Amino acid sequence: MSANTFLKQIEADYNQSLFDEHVTGTPTFYINEVRYTGATDADSLVSAIAQADTEGRIRLPERPGAIRRVLGSLRRSGNS
Repeated sequence: MSANTFLKQIEADYNQSLFDEHVTGTPTFYINEVRYTGATDADSLVSAIAQADTEGRIRLPERPGAIRRVLGSLRRSGNS
């Protein structure tokens, strides 16, 4: 760490995320390579995923309880 061995790679990754991919916060969601900027509650995300699934290949849960738990976990870990 003190030798800054990875500093150039970290800076390059940061700049790519910020300037090329426009990641400005966490979580940042991409659906089919398109940045999702809508609400991050489970119902909104499931709806966005369903709309993006034009070929009907994804089976979404009828009750998104598991998705709610994952999102809650992401929010809690992002605030610590």
